[in-house]
Amino acid sequence: MFFKLLTIFFFSLLFQSLQSSSKTLNFIYDGFPQRSYISIQGIAAVTPNGLLRLTNTTVQQTGHAFYNKPIRLKNSPNGTVSSFSTTFVFAIHPRIPGLSGHGIAFVIAPNTRLPYATPSQYMGLFNITSNGNKTNHVFAIELDTIRSTEFNDINDNHVGIDINSLTSVKSSPAGWWDKKGQFNNLTLIGSKPMQVWIDYNGRTHKINVMMGPLNEEKPKKPLVSIVRDLSFVILQDMFVGFSSATGTVPAEHYVLGWSFGVNREAPPLDLSKLPKLPLLHPTRISYFCRFGIPSISIILIFSSIFLVCFIARRRRMFEEELDDWETELGKNRLRFKDLYYATKGFKENDLLGSGGFGRVYKGVMLETNLEIAVKKVSHDSRQGLKEFVSEIVSIGRMSHPNLVPLLGYCRRRGELLLVYEYMPNGSLDKYLYNTPEVTLDWKQRSKVILDVASGLFYLHEDWEQVQTGHAFYNKSIRFRDSPNSTVYSFSTTFVFAIQPHIRLLSGHGIAFVVAPNPSLPYATPSQYMGLFNITSNGNKTNNVFAIELDAIWSTEFNDINDNHVGIDINSLTSVESSPSGWWDKKGQFKNLTLISRKPMQVWVDYNGPTRKIDVTMAPFNEDKPKKPLVSIVRDLSPTLLQDMFVGFSSATGSLQSEHYILGWSFGVNREAPPLDLSKLPKLPPRFRPMKSSLSFYKFGIPLMISFFLIFSLVYFIARRRRQFSEELDEWENGMNRLMFKDLYYATQGFKEKNLLGSGGFGRV
Repeated sequence: MFFKLLTIFFFSLLFQSLQSSSKTLNFIYDGFPQRSYISIQGIAAVTPNGLLRLTNTTVQQTGHAFYNKPIRLKNSPNGTVSSFSTTFVFAIHPRIPGLSGHGIAFVIAPNTRLPYATPSQYMGLFNITSNGNKTNHVFAIELDTIRSTEFNDINDNHVGIDINSLTSVKSSPAGWWDKKGQFNNLTLIGSKPMQVWIDYNGRTHKINVMMGPLNEEKPKKPLVSIVRDLSFVILQDMFVGFSSATGTVPAEHYVLGWSFGVNREAPPLDLSKLPKLPLLHPTRISYFCRFGIPSISIILIFSSIFLVCFIARRRRMFEEELDDWETELGKNRLRFKDLYYATKGFKENDLLGSGGFGRVYKGVMLETNLEIAVKKVSHDSRQGLKEFVSEIVSIGRMSHPNLVPLLGYCRRRGELLLVYEYMPNGSLDKYLYNTPEVTLDWKQRSKVILDVASGLFYLHEDWEQVQTGHAFYNKSIRFRDSPNSTVYSFSTTFVFAIQPHIRLLSGHGIAFVVAPNPSLPYATPSQYMGLFNITSNGNKTNNVFAIELDAIWSTEFNDINDNHVGIDINSLTSVESSPSGWWDKKGQFKNLTLISRKPMQVWVDYNGPTRKIDVTMAPFNEDKPKKPLVSIVRDLSPTLLQDMFVGFSSATGSLQSEHYILGWSFGVNREAPPLDLSKLPKLPPRFRPMKSSLSFYKFGIPLMISFFLIFSLVYFIARRRRQFSEELDEWENGMNRLMFKDLYYATQGFKEKNLLGSGGFGRV
């Protein structure tokens, strides 16, 4: 008997459990998919981006959206209501700013359809006869934007707790309590998303309603709170959702996200996943926009045309060229107009001399009265431009009493103008050979020789501010078992970047080096890259193996171009080289610019048994290419000693650059460990100026034509609009407003023959 009772009790519990589990206890929507458990009626809809839109701009309509599965809120029909919690994000967008239709309400109702519910002040919940009826079994939280004296509303911007009636049992002005305990107002029709939290405690029967701006935490102090037992209102199984309605003034009501829970707190919404609201602010059309702006535009267009013509005429006369490297160079560029006026138009009577170097003119700067000598030369080729930049950089940095200082430069129409300080006593050549009026004695000649020697020494030794830079692993690495054995296999990979101070014009490059000494004694900068000097280059006793990433074309070393990768053994004349680049997965060769200011990765592999040297490179974050860039079979045993040092060498020349190593790994008798590219340091930022031009006349004619066309169009539109001018205020948006132009044509210009009557009311 006991066993039978136990079996019956067990199956009874199981049946109740299965029945209970068939009712949804919690859910969450971070946006609403097109296919979901949301049932919509009336003018409600789900937008393509996941917004639940309860109403549109249609007037006098209702919109409902309910979770279409019943939720069990009581264990039995006569039991007490379980605790429940919900949170949602909503927004109300009035079509007329400051004037709104009716609000929105969170609803718990016995049915997903609210029969006979009417719009306007009833918010789609009740009607004139059902409002206040205890058989409604409706619990709602209203967010109301209209003050209805019929329901004793406190204002037109409030939150209320409604039970079977729109006369709230408790209400408060919309707002929230911040962390400091201060009350802050919220405008329900502000077109901004806000979040609401509703909690009901089944044990204490306490109802708490809180709200706050989006992204604010749930306030600790509720906005509206009341103790009310909902057991006589809520049935055992109920539906939860939202209701809204429009009146004579249209508004759009949106729900962006929603969650609900029974006997637990509502799951928190992921605000980052909520859909975005559409653009909500209507455009105000004013009399100023219709007529003021066109009038001002006409004046500005005429003024602009006159100004452009004047400027184009002046600029055409003094046209110059300006490239982005000149902005980065930062040297003293002078205006051609100033040089033109200083030399009086480069007239022949101010010519100081001419020859293969160009023509030199005397001039006087108008602002400072400084006497200058202007040398005009051509610069047509790219190589000539490089030489010109080198001259500006080098001479511009010189400061010696026996050298004529460079004051500045200018470029114009294929011409280069270098501006020097004027030497009033003329050329030394005149005093030595051209039968001068004043003859130099031997004491003076001796001083001239010493001064010339001092200047030459400065040019060759002292002036060039170039440096070398070495970075080596500070422990020697064993490359062979004994001094006479073969060299082990080794491998290295590194990420580097070259940042020239002048974009696309660089100093010398960088080299990976295996050397017997990390100090590289007597190594010089510039084209020797800190590896060798003029006497040691090519010496077999150097015992140096290097991979050069060279950005200068040195004919002295038979370089193939100014952007190449080479394998060097005891000399900067590479045994094998290739233009810089990489082979992609499709087997296509792609160029890489060493001085692009972008990081790149290099792999160097030496196979001891086969004596094969492979050099591979690729852009940053690309896998190691299968095909090497440079490859050669060469035994390194005669070159490398038993113990060697590995590292990097670089040098600057007259054009300065910064050379960086971001990461490096090395291995002997194994492949170099792969670098974790995510952990590499970031390169310092470099200013990249926009390429500019002073050739305004190139754009003058197109601008004039454009201004003329715009002026004609604006004048035509303004003339038409002035005839049919209207006034439009914000409150008129969305109303059935007709255009005056249509009425004008419909009445044939309000002619007398169409007059129906007249009086105090006006004319018809």
